[in-house]
Amino acid sequence: MKPLFKWTGSKRKMMDKFGPSFWPAEEVTTFVDGFYGAGSVTCAAKERFPNARFIINDVNNELVSLYKNLASHEAEMIERSFELESKYLEIHHDLKEERKAFYNKIKLSYIAANQPFGETPTESSKLLFMLKINFNGWWKTYNYSNGRYATPPGTVKEKKSFLDIENLKETASFFRERCSINDWDFRYLDRYAGKGTYFYFDPPYRDSDGYEGVDVFSEQDQIDLLHLCDELDTKGSLVSYSNKDIGDGFFQQHIPHFEIIELENNFTAQRKGKRKVTEVFIRNFFEKNALFT
Repeated sequence: MKPLFKWTGSKRKMMDKFGPSFWPAEEVTTFVDGFYGAGSVTCAAKERFPNARFIINDVNNELVSLYKNLASHEAEMIERSFELESKYLEIHHDLKEERKAFYNKIKLSYIAANQPFGETPTESSKLLFMLKINFNGWWKTYNYSNGRYATPPGTVKEKKSFLDIENLKETASFFRERCSINDWDFRYLDRYAGKGTYFYFDPPYRDSDGYEGVDVFSEQDQIDLLHLCDELDTKGSLVSYSNKDIGDGFFQQHIPHFEIIELENNFTAQRKGKRKVTEVFIRNFFEKNALFT
């Protein structure tokens, strides 16, 4: 199983860099992904912990609706998504403006639907289609979109099918059979605390906007999340967490007994371009590893 679409901030490269040290050696019976996004970490955890149950959580209810609809309305979601793909691919890849116009027509109809209590399978199919070919895996909103997804199209150069039906089916089955899918505030996840549970948190990084159009993840939220990590640790859970270090001793102050691993990385931030920052991987399980010494 692999993520359904590209996503800015994916941890695939970090997992590749850290290798086995990304994961605890202890037995994991429950894996909690507190900020799921496109799910690259959960996809890897599924292979790492084949017998675990999974809790996937994200505050973005448009994304959560997509996942719930795929689980509950698999056939309809797949059919409608492929219908959109087929109509898009009928437009020759050299006709970029026509393709962009098709994408934007779908986007405007999605925005107009404005489902405040969860998207229908039809709307989630539109979102899945757009997420597959949008610009750079970003999640953007604008004033006209009323807080809803409105990322522009990408290169629109696709020449063949970009929807993976086998992966869609595998993901739908995984969601149905092994997952609880939530759109909770992270503070409610403490109910899963206990021995055998591994929590991974990848919140909006400090000094970033998080999801545009979704409530800003404040500095107090950052502090509360670290306090939650501390609480989960005292209850016997395994915990790890990703963020970036801006050099103010924030993590050492709020969670000093966790291991804080620094990793230089190129970080691409929305609007701010490419720049060097120090990413951190913080965990309450320890391992001697040459990568970090």
